[in-house]
Amino acid sequence: EIVVSWPVVEQLFRVLNVVPAAALFVRLWRGGILGRYRVLAAYLILAVAFNIGTAAMSTRSTSYAWAYLAARPLNWLLQAGVVLEIFRLIFARHAGIATAARWSAAAGLVVAMALSVALMQADFSNSTQAFPTLLFLHAVERALVLAQALLLLGMGLFLSWFPVPISRNVALY
Repeated sequence: EIVVSWPVVEQLFRVLNVVPAAALFVRLWRGGILGRYRVLAAYLILAVAFNIGTAAMSTRSTSYAWAYLAARPLNWLLQAGVVLEIFRLIFARHAGIATAARWSAAAGLVVAMALSVALMQADFSNSTQAFPTLLFLHAVERALVLAQALLLLGMGLFLSWFPVPISRNVALY
């Protein structure tokens, strides 16, 4: 019988998360395109810094909890910034379509946030969570991730309606 120590596995994955994030940052820097993808670079720096900074901490410790609570809102802002940066890069050469895309993205974002907020009600109605702050943090995070996913889906549908040629770098981003 194999006994798995989940804290060790979790620690391993947090450390392994540093490698691709740091490699991508170095690749952007060496390719001379770091300035073009500033928000993505900031997101990668935060991911590397958080995972290295908390690598020696137990996920059950108070110091990890404070680091987590401080980093998550910044992470959310950077995630939203990455989505907006993708939007900006896709429509950089198409001002007319960009205006229509902004309107559809704004409408999609309102719908996505309304749906996210409506789904948050289920989190708070029958909560047995011992840490209400963590419950709130996870509910907000889920709402934001759902809104971003729906926004990206909407952007993909919009691009399928108005095929806009995009560079290989933007497509891979």
